[in-house]
Amino acid sequence: MVLDVEVQGAAGPPAAAHLVYLAAYLPEEGESLLSIHGHGGSADEDLNGTAPIVFEDPRTALFGDLPDEQAEEAVGRLVTQSRRSFQQRVTRAAWRTVPSTYVLCERDKALPPALQERMSARAGHVERLNTGHSPFLSAPAELAALLGRIGSRCDPRGHGPRRT
Repeated sequence: MVLDVEVQGAAGPPAAAHLVYLAAYLPEEGESLLSIHGHGGSADEDLNGTAPIVFEDPRTALFGDLPDEQAEEAVGRLVTQSRRSFQQRVTRAAWRTVPSTYVLCERDKALPPALQERMSARAGHVERLNTGHSPFLSAPAELAALLGRIGSRCDPRGHGPRRT
């Protein structure tokens, strides 16, 4: 999930040469994570506090391609998330000004691939992994190799992927 600080913070002066979104939200200005799913929200909505874990079955949604023991350990580490991260509307989208790659997880049960397809169209480049939502646990070597390839194509001055 892309947090407010990641979406908006990188949109200022060039602090990052390239952004990588891993099975993540890429909201437009004026959108929130909830509004992407069709849930409006009012200006007087309370953004304080935390929201409970949003999945009925987080094991399947987030860690469905992990062995049971590893998945249960990962579920045990989940914590609540700030309501602000779900409800606050984005005022600046970093992907508009900073080169970006979207890594679409094709077997994701938490963030449906169809929604990832829609959001990945906003990124400058798209890569795919045949994994669920958490490839950093289920396919760490494959993810690391992909991130290495993405990094090797990036121009450190922030001008997007190098042409090879």
